[in-house]
Amino acid sequence: MTKQSQERKIILYQGNEDVRGRWLDFRIVLFFSSTENGKIQATLNRKQVVDYRGPTLFKTSTAYPVRGLIYFKTGLYRDALQRPPWTM
Repeated sequence: MTKQSQERKIILYQGNEDVRGRWLDFRIVLFFSSTENGKIQATLNRKQVVDYRGPTLFKTSTAYPVRGLIYFKTGLYRDALQRPPWTM
């Protein structure tokens, strides 16, 4: 899990356990803010793996995102896996 701004990318969590063939229960709580009251909390199989406090929005070239226009992305980085099946 990463948090990325224009200036840098911060890795908040990166596991090294083999999770193939198992269900994973991710739960993510986000509070989008350009100030220090932003929050990202994440659990994996009910174990806390991220507890970040700080900015979760960054200014674009013109302004902060307009309400409802926040870009949030999640996905499986299948290129890092050698062959299918890939499930998300």
